[in-house]
Amino acid sequence: YAGNIANAGIVQSNNQIIYRVQILALKQPLSVKSIKVHGVKGKVYVTKDTDFTRYSIGQFHDLKSAIDFRDQLIKTGLQDACVVAYKNDTRITIKESLALLGQSK
Repeated sequence: YAGNIANAGIVQSNNQIIYRVQILALKQPLSVKSIKVHGVKGKVYVTKDTDFTRYSIGQFHDLKSAIDFRDQLIKTGLQDACVVAYKNDTRITIKESLALLGQSK
């Protein structure tokens, strides 16, 4: 996938659900500068939990756009790319995000 990440400049406001595409989860963190994603330009988001440092790209307000972007990344060879959801910068499950948006899958 060549080009800019759609909606990369969106600022998250209270109670807003944001979807990103996780491209990497590592126990030993890497410098963001060392992460290259097949010509995709945009911000790399870094989140940490007790076991892993997680790297994601893109920022989408709807699940379908995030899934489409993930599918494009998979076609370029990022087989482990997956969609993740955040509410107020806290990771939640996709199921929780859909429930909060009043949608079902």
